[in-house]
Amino acid sequence: EREAVKKETDEASLKRLALIEEEINKLEKEYAEREGVTEQLKVENPTEWVQKMNNIRNRVAETVCADLIFA
Repeated sequence: EREAVKKETDEASLKRLALIEEEINKLEKEYAEREGVTEQLKVENPTEWVQKMNNIRNRVAETVCADLIFA
């Protein structure tokens, strides 16, 4: 019985994690599109693209963590 509860909890946690990862990916794409961080920029100026994507990833992480903590 205890193992069944643990398995159920683990499955729920994995589903929640998958939803969070989906949200992170969606937000990163939205931010990149809105800010013009494109594949063309990646080809033409990889350093700038990495800087901008790192900035986007950091902001998305802050947003998602704040939502998880304060929601």
